[in-house]
Amino acid sequence: MFELKKNLRELTAKIEQFEKQYLMSSEKFSEEFNAGQLGDSADFIEWFAYYDMQSVLLKKIGILDKPER
Repeated sequence: MFELKKNLRELTAKIEQFEKQYLMSSEKFSEEFNAGQLGDSADFIEWFAYYDMQSVLLKKIGILDKPER
């Protein structure tokens, strides 16, 4: 679990750099990128990959953090 949270912090820091650089939230970026409105620059592909990986990690952490019944 520690490793997952460490990876999440690292991904979040990278994502925040893109958000600051492009003055756009990742949510808005993802919508526009998926709609084909932003092109396919290396930065955008990298940002999209980080955002996707962040989503997967958040789901894994959420599953592992659930108390057992």
